[in-house]
Amino acid sequence: MPGALDILGATMDNDGNFVIASVNEGDMQVSRISAEGEHEWTRTYPYFADEGLYGNGIAVYLMGTLWS
Repeated sequence: MPGALDILGATMDNDGNFVIASVNEGDMQVSRISAEGEHEWTRTYPYFADEGLYGNGIAVYLMGTLWS
């Protein structure tokens, strides 16, 4: 999770891969870690958009991450 300052939530799929939501310098990011521990990808989203807080696009909570 490049530059992660705080982990906001994580979940594991049925194959043992982890999806982790974190915050870096002003953005939210979602990273996927394979069951073998390899970093597969990271997507970065603005924490604030023109409409304000990113809102319903991504919800991060203790049990995982939800995209709507």
